[in-house]
Amino acid sequence: MPMSSITMENPPSQEVVRNILESEGFHFEPAQYAFWMARGTGCTAVYYKSGKLVLQGKACKDTAGLVGWHSGHGNGFRSAIAMHPAGVSSWIGMDESGKGDYFGPLVAAAVRVESKDIAWLEELGVKDSKKLSDDKALRLGRVLSQVLPFNVVYIGPGKYNSMYDSMGNLNAILAWAHAKALAGLLKKVDADLALLDKFCAKDRMEKALNGIKRKIRFEQRPRAEDDPAVAAASVVARMRFNTGLMSMGKKLRMVLPKGAGTPVVIAARKLVEIHGPGVLASVAKLHFRNTGMVLQKERHTESRHVENR
Repeated sequence: MPMSSITMENPPSQEVVRNILESEGFHFEPAQYAFWMARGTGCTAVYYKSGKLVLQGKACKDTAGLVGWHSGHGNGFRSAIAMHPAGVSSWIGMDESGKGDYFGPLVAAAVRVESKDIAWLEELGVKDSKKLSDDKALRLGRVLSQVLPFNVVYIGPGKYNSMYDSMGNLNAILAWAHAKALAGLLKKVDADLALLDKFCAKDRMEKALNGIKRKIRFEQRPRAEDDPAVAAASVVARMRFNTGLMSMGKKLRMVLPKGAGTPVVIAARKLVEIHGPGVLASVAKLHFRNTGMVLQKERHTESRHVENR
């Protein structure tokens, strides 16, 4: 592949670009007339003090897309933020990952976005994480968590099962987690608005938010993931869910599938065969019907062993 070069006349600030490239493993060094030079796989970047960013190498187009090169293909975020109340220039989006997955944690994320970030987020390709591959979500999540203020609430299976026993309702856990994520972020930064997908009754979420002392306008909206801040929170939450799920699988030396379908049941039965029924409480959300399917098979197998003695 031939060597390529791209000059960005109006890139994001050098601090933002440096954070992005650092998250991608670039190595930095001084350069004449420049803030820095960064070398990565297939691309060298120089951010000149004149404000130009020059990228060279066979992977320069990929790097340019990562830092916000204008290609003319956005996600239409501006139509979503047009629904915001007047005067909103910074806002917090909230979303979660893992609520439909038998294995792994439940993760709630809150991310703050400012108006100046919209073009960059569009060019980066940020969208509802359900529309992204795992690799893309992981890559974008790392970039976003380097650049944007965020807060994550991670509820491992053990804690999740305990909370479900006491609360008896997934929406109650979600409301608590989102309120906690928002409260944690508001300790670091201010914002004009907090936005969340409409997943439960308004009074449930307002009750969960009662403990937040700071005043912030709060809104629940159907299809809130069309908003850039909520989309960013979706990506960060999925990144953290995926890394948590992979970590659990490595400890058990087994791939833990996502979702709650047949591959999940097969994997859970294998885990029980190897480690016993107690293992499920540490890796799975026990109120899912998968638990009954797995343990019913286990009891049936045990009864057959007794009969054959």
